[in-house]
Amino acid sequence: MALPAISPYPMPGEDALPANRVDWTPDFSRAAVLVHDLQNYFLGAFTPGASPRTELLANTARLTEEARRRGAPVFYSAQPGGQSPPNAASSRTSGAPDSPTTPNSPR
Repeated sequence: MALPAISPYPMPGEDALPANRVDWTPDFSRAAVLVHDLQNYFLGAFTPGASPRTELLANTARLTEEARRRGAPVFYSAQPGGQSPPNAASSRTSGAPDSPTTPNSPR
């Protein structure tokens, strides 16, 4: 079952972010980046080649490349396909239908 289509919309810019409330910067020798659920199944709801999908993928690539350049590991996690209803509860509570029975490759 595919996710409902999400109409293109502009990715919010830096000016839309809340003000930084801390004065520290990441220590990449102690940091890691987690890319979670960035699979084709979830990306499929967005129009290929349109905002926000294009910016999301570009920003994720920039973030992971910079983390690796600075020596921080990058981890990927994905929701497995074909989950039983109790195991898929987190998707249902967020309004997303259960993921398909065949897993999608991470992007």
